[in-house]
Amino acid sequence: MQVQLMALHASKGLEFSKVGICSNYVSLTNKELLEEERRLIYVGITRAMHTLIISYSETRYIYGKEMIMQSPSRFVNELPIDCLKVC
Repeated sequence: MQVQLMALHASKGLEFSKVGICSNYVSLTNKELLEEERRLIYVGITRAMHTLIISYSETRYIYGKEMIMQSPSRFVNELPIDCLKVC
């Protein structure tokens, strides 16, 4: 099995049978970054023809040194609940 990775920016106009998005949050106070994050999540969601998997890591290391706690993207909560299956 192979996994193909690409930046969401590069996926414009393309569709795939299955899409996986690793959600993130970078913009806590900057409104422009917040809207860019929302747009990128939307782009990723709309690339999936059949299956969309949204995942996140509970922890991550910054520059291989400092471990920080993560949470799912705030925009997951904007999706219709009847479209979600939490695993």
